[in-house]
Amino acid sequence: MLQRQRDGLLSGDDSGLTNVWEEICVQIQGNHSSHWDLYEETIDQCVQLEVEKLPPYEVDAIWVQTSNGETWDLEDEESRQPYPVNTEDVVAYIIARYIYREASDWSNQRIRRYTGTGW
Repeated sequence: MLQRQRDGLLSGDDSGLTNVWEEICVQIQGNHSSHWDLYEETIDQCVQLEVEKLPPYEVDAIWVQTSNGETWDLEDEESRQPYPVNTEDVVAYIIARYIYREASDWSNQRIRRYTGTGW
């Protein structure tokens, strides 16, 4: 989804970057620009849309991997509250665990050229 977003790029017309994903990658691999909050908002919205498409059991399965889910799972079964799945936890978990990790390793010629890490 982020790779398909080509409009409204914030890096400038002469950056050589062609989509929002590449812009996010250079932000993660370098220093965050003054636009970082807009990138975070875009990432959050994209992941939220994808999480909304998941069946409830998949959201539940991801939620128990979050810190709140792990804490809940460790509570005594007889005294703990019902399953309090929070989709915000799920979105934050996916972003931190997968999106940011992937962006830190993702590269192509345009990203390398922009970050000055090679051709």
